[in-house]
Amino acid sequence: RVAESKVANRFSIQNKHPMKPPYVVKPVSEGSSFGVVIVSEGQSHPPQVIGSSEWKYGDTVMVERYIHGRELTCAVMGDVALGVCEIIPTGHSFYDYDSKYVAGGSK
Repeated sequence: RVAESKVANRFSIQNKHPMKPPYVVKPVSEGSSFGVVIVSEGQSHPPQVIGSSEWKYGDTVMVERYIHGRELTCAVMGDVALGVCEIIPTGHSFYDYDSKYVAGGSK
């Protein structure tokens, strides 16, 4: 399935939810999970960091419905799919930067 999503200015979502939680806020100008924020059910408003001067990821963000599930990846070499494997973050709630690039961050 494909997650519901929208593009927004971070200041337009700093004080009210752009959609019913849970959802994910992602900077559109970053990769490697930099600046990704997961907003859980029960949070009364988006995290303050989204509208603060500490935010260093640009003003445009993508907001996507959070879909709970397993993290899967498939390597492709040329025109050949090399198989699907599951990625399990160790010590992190999702496959963030440290899970991707720090030794022991995932298995």
